[in-house]
Amino acid sequence: MDKAALDIVYHGTDKAVSVTQDLTLLTSGTNGTNISWVSSDSTVNALTGKVTRPAKTAADKLDTHEIFVPFVPISGRVRFCVTLAALSVPL
Repeated sequence: MDKAALDIVYHGTDKAVSVTQDLTLLTSGTNGTNISWVSSDSTVNALTGKVTRPAKTAADKLDTHEIFVPFVPISGRVRFCVTLAALSVPL
């Protein structure tokens, strides 16, 4: 089932606990279902996956994403949490 196979695609060495680059948010499942993303705020664009990281003077920011998968007869939401790493202070 597509819902069980959902994931966020990270780039470089990024992972859920430290995101520094834009995300790839898949829009269709392996079985052809449409996937809609919703972000808890505008730090990650739910349509493009573009990430806006916190300022280097701020703390890392937790961002929650929900995915809605309309799949008949079973539809549902899957929640992902990612932490956007604050911009680095140059050495």
